[in-house]
Amino acid sequence: MNWRVKVGLWSAVGITAVFRFHALFANTFHADEALFATWARFIATWRDPLLLTQAVDKPPLLFYLQALFYLYPVLGPTEIAARLPNFIASILLVPLVGVWAWRLYGDEVTAVLAALLLALSPFAIQFSATAFTDPLLTFWLVAAFVAATKMAPHHRKTVQEQVGTTQEQVGTTQEQVGTTQEQVGTTQEQVGTTQEQVGTTQEQVGTAQEKIGTARNGSGASRNDPGAGRNDPGASRNGSAGVSGRFLLQFSGGGQISGVVVLAAAAGIGLAARLAAARVGAFCFGTAAGVGLAAGLGCGAGGRPRALVGADG
Repeated sequence: MNWRVKVGLWSAVGITAVFRFHALFANTFHADEALFATWARFIATWRDPLLLTQAVDKPPLLFYLQALFYLYPVLGPTEIAARLPNFIASILLVPLVGVWAWRLYGDEVTAVLAALLLALSPFAIQFSATAFTDPLLTFWLVAAFVAATKMAPHHRKTVQEQVGTTQEQVGTTQEQVGTTQEQVGTTQEQVGTTQEQVGTTQEQVGTAQEKIGTARNGSGASRNDPGAGRNDPGASRNGSAGVSGRFLLQFSGGGQISGVVVLAAAAGIGLAARLAAARVGAFCFGTAAGVGLAAGLGCGAGGRPRALVGADG
């Protein structure tokens, strides 16, 4: 039963109370009403609570309910107190009929319309606020019918569809909650990965800083001992000069020695020719001396550059 049916039934209850309230004061007791009110008074005053001395031919529930209202100090044993049980039962009968119609047909309009028809029924209004047994009997009869009536097949199907839709919505909500939890887990994993990357980056930065510190320490050591580097080039230069000198002496000395040998040979030849002929010998001596001198000078000059080139190389 949705909220529209409930609103319609409560509206019918209000209309019922308005149209039935004046009947509580409209008429005096009928003979049967007076008899039933008397039996209720016997019960309320504990004169004959089981009505053993009375010829009761009606259901006794109404009499005991009237006796309860008699016990109220404000009401007492009055006509209004005797009619209140049926007045309340007639008001409750209206929504009960609406529920009965809703169970039978499963239609909102039918349920509200049935309740309104009973609320506006002249016969029901006339007998609602009386001390007769009929209004209370009608209420309990309709209540029994409502309890025994099953829902209409199509209405039951509609209710089942609504229940299925609600279950689907609940399942969808649970899936959304699960998806949200998965997303939260993925986010946490991403945060953990980012933290690992940050840690790796910090380690790399630390390693780079260590390398930079090592390089700075090495450059400081080289700055503290500059004389060693300066002394080494001098030593290499002295070594090169010594080698060059040795090469120079070797080649130069060799050239000079060759020149002396040639001069000696030329002198010997000139001396031999002098002995043979003075002119021819003099010419040969001059020629030999010139050749030997040129050879000596050439060997000396050739030996020196060779030693220089070898020393530089």
